Amino acid sequence: MQSWLPQAKRKVKSMHEIDEAWAKTCEILLGGEIGELGKFETHLSRYVAPLSMKKSAISGIGVAVHEGSFCNGAKFISNSESEAAAPVSRVNPLDINSIKDLDSILEALAGRTYYSGNIVLGNSSNVSLSNRCMNSSCVYASSDVYDSEYVAYSSIMRYMKYAFGADTVADSAFVIGGFNTTHDTRCFEVNQTFYSSDCYYVANLEGCNDCMFSFNLRNASYCIGNLALPKPEYGKIKAKLLEDIRSTLASRKEAPRIIDFLALRKAKSGVFLQKNSVLPDAGATTPGRGTSSNFLSMQEQVPRQAALEKINSAFGETAQLIFGKRLGRMSDYGAWLQGHVPPPRKSKSVASGIAMVVPGWKFFSTVGDFVTFEESLELGRQTLSKEEIETFSLSNAAESLKGLSLTSPWFYRKSMGMVDVAISREAQYCYWGSIYVFSRYCAYSHWPRDSEYVFGSNLIFSSKFCIKCHDSSNLSRCFEVSDSNNCSDCYFCHNCEGMQECMFCFNAKNLKYAIFNVKLEKVKYQALKKSALAGITKDLEENKSLGIDIFNLGCLHWKKRQERTRKKK
Repeated sequence: MQSWLPQAKRKVKSMHEIDEAWAKTCEILLGGEIGELGKFETHLSRYVAPLSMKKSAISGIGVAVHEGSFCNGAKFISNSESEAAAPVSRVNPLDINSIKDLDSILEALAGRTYYSGNIVLGNSSNVSLSNRCMNSSCVYASSDVYDSEYVAYSSIMRYMKYAFGADTVADSAFVIGGFNTTHDTRCFEVNQTFYSSDCYYVANLEGCNDCMFSFNLRNASYCIGNLALPKPEYGKIKAKLLEDIRSTLASRKEAPRIIDFLALRKAKSGVFLQKNSVLPDAGATTPGRGTSSNFLSMQEQVPRQAALEKINSAFGETAQLIFGKRLGRMSDYGAWLQGHVPPPRKSKSVASGIAMVVPGWKFFSTVGDFVTFEESLELGRQTLSKEEIETFSLSNAAESLKGLSLTSPWFYRKSMGMVDVAISREAQYCYWGSIYVFSRYCAYSHWPRDSEYVFGSNLIFSSKFCIKCHDSSNLSRCFEVSDSNNCSDCYFCHNCEGMQECMFCFNAKNLKYAIFNVKLEKVKYQALKKSALAGITKDLEENKSLGIDIFNLGCLHWKKRQERTRKKK
């Protein structure tokens, strides 16, 4: 993000409202202003999923898109230029009758595809240098912002007010530096913290108020270094620490992030918990094996193999609906399904050696040491001494917190049948992913929410029976669809809305039985669809992957891909 924002910022007509929101948030959180928002660009952008700026192939204006998804050489437009980028037009005609099968579709598609950025939808206003924003206002240099206002240098925001330098935060207000949090108010540098308020530099907290530099606590108040203090004493030390944080930011335009404290390398010998600690069974394959009913990660037990069989069956049902036939074992297609989806990673608890799964977020990429959820709650009993707190400051925090800042990437609630999953909430039968919320029968995906039968997909909400769909909502029976809403039975579509039974459509709305944004007779469309799916399933069955996807259609030539495949064989 840092590579283009300083130049692009000059073109923004008005930063007045977002600057005022920043000043207001600093006043509330830190007790005073610390400088203009733009001076904290580098600091706030760290650990946030990055944007990049492209040039419109039509007008040359700047186009904000998500970094790392699209193929080299892809052409971009601003979402407002969609009509001028139609795949078929008087300037760029096409004989639809020449299209017979997948090969001829891809031959005809060459040079006709444009990817959209600057996507701002719904009731939105004052959105600048941002992409995929819906029903939001006063948004700057951010992506995937929904139903929010006053947001800058952030990604994946839902129902937010006054958020800066945050990633994956929902239902919160006045947050600077939040990472995977929800239902928080007036929080500064918090990670995996829920239903909490007035917290600073904390991780893995729930139901907490007025805590600073604390970790792995539940329902705590007036804590510093996990040590509960009388309210007057806490207030006195808090004022001193806030002045330390405020003056550091004002003078240096940067300060430690909460992720920096989590990334501190712990002792090689690991961590020793109390002898009566409740630990998961060493043979556990999913979190939540503690025996205490108080643990929030408790879930209904399902044997690993039984859960995998159900998930595999769901994959077969989904393939049947989308392709007209089952594809075989899901694991054979794992590498292909994982493409364009942030992968989680495997790790081990430094306390017990129990195998764990770490979410694939950018902000966790630098963190190497973790413990299980149950172990983290045991570690929450450890505190700094009163003497340590009296001399505590931002400058010595890293050294002082080494014994406390070890936490867990796991969080399970009311879930069952989770296999190799990092975080879930009210989910059933999901495999290999970072976060599954209110979803069931999903795999190789990152954050499906209110969805079912979803595979190989990233940020997909309120959808069902989808394979390899990304950054979309309200999809049904779709394959290789991105940046779209309210679509059904669509294949290889980008930035589409209200579409039914469509293939290879870009930047279009309210079409049915269409290819290249051109409506066809139902019989003609169904014949083309049948032929195209035959080519797709044949390649999938032979190679367990497909050389084309929604993100490389703008660059890849089908015949050249076939030639490369033959050479490899």
